[in-house]
Amino acid sequence: MNDINAISEFEQSLGKMNPEITLSAAQAVFLSDWRSILPRVQVPTTIIQSKTDYIVPENVALCKKQEMGDRHAKVHILTTQGHFPQSTAHSMLLKVLKHALASSE
Repeated sequence: MNDINAISEFEQSLGKMNPEITLSAAQAVFLSDWRSILPRVQVPTTIIQSKTDYIVPENVALCKKQEMGDRHAKVHILTTQGHFPQSTAHSMLLKVLKHALASSE
């Protein structure tokens, strides 16, 4: 499946969701704020961000890295656009994930 098909399929699936479930999921996402615990993270972390994401700009990933402490967090910016790189740039994402997992062993 190519990226455009994946995005179209995702958009169609959103339209088919039960509105009450969609609202509940949206509230969980948008009303959950865990930024206060970021300074306590002690494990190596890779933050993966699309270069152009209209929902979460690139500077958010850089701020998260700073809040976690530079020694624990790495930021990897994918040269892609969109908020769902697992759908739009899966091969790039897998490459970064494989590298991050290999580094953690």
